[in-house]
Amino acid sequence: MPKKILSYSLVLLLLTLVQLLLVSRMSFMGITPDIISIMVVYTALRHGRTGAMNIGFAGGLLLGFFTGNMGAEALAKTIEGFVAGSIHLPEESHASASQKQRYFYKGLLIASIAGNTVTGMLLNAHLLPVPLNLFLTLVIGTAMTMLTGVIAYQLLLGKILTRK
Repeated sequence: MPKKILSYSLVLLLLTLVQLLLVSRMSFMGITPDIISIMVVYTALRHGRTGAMNIGFAGGLLLGFFTGNMGAEALAKTIEGFVAGSIHLPEESHASASQKQRYFYKGLLIASIAGNTVTGMLLNAHLLPVPLNLFLTLVIGTAMTMLTGVIAYQLLLGKILTRK
């Protein structure tokens, strides 16, 4: 177990740096894809709700430490982990590759909506009216995260999740 914790911690640190240094450059109206959410959903699939909430909380703290929004990010990512935890597929599951893919996309969609709702309500960088900010964060943020999730699944995560 300690090896797994160390490896997940290193991946989380790497993804946080990639989020801050590279992905943040793909911003549209101040909204960026969220690759930490992708990690949270992957963890939910593999390890269930508790693992996803732990990764979400740690990822939110780490991301928030660098952005100055530690509490809001930690809360949003923990809620994402809780919501995505409903899609857990046990190791002994006989789910096909297409079922795993659907579970991943559904989990990413509901987690992204939940996380973007929290951040849209708590963080309003453009000082827009809350309903407009919430709408923009939900629609644009969720769409960008879903697109990034599809790419990540096709390039890497699909191969990891479908191997026996």
